[in-house]
Amino acid sequence: MTRGERGSWGEDQAARYLQERGYLVAERNTRSRFGEVDIIATKGEIAAFVEVKLRGSNVVAEAREFVDARKQKKIRNMASMWLARQKREWQVRFDVIEIYATADDPPELIRLEHIENAYM
Repeated sequence: MTRGERGSWGEDQAARYLQERGYLVAERNTRSRFGEVDIIATKGEIAAFVEVKLRGSNVVAEAREFVDARKQKKIRNMASMWLARQKREWQVRFDVIEIYATADDPPELIRLEHIENAYM
């Protein structure tokens, strides 16, 4: 499995997790000149902009730690663009979903952690 295929697999796991908890996955891999956001999911009045991080382990650092200030700024810019196109008002939240999986092909899910309001 290539790195891109592993990333898509991780995003699939995250999308499934969100849907099982009542979220509607509005968009995936939304891109613009400002950057990219992995998942935009809505539930009730909330629009969650979700960054998915797939890692083999947390020995070096937690997966969430790889969503640095630069990446957060890009996601906030993407959120502003997306919200400007909407016909309704949303309460915005920025989440991170950490996925830990084996290096197997296909990977085996070890753990998934959803961090709501991971940053502002």
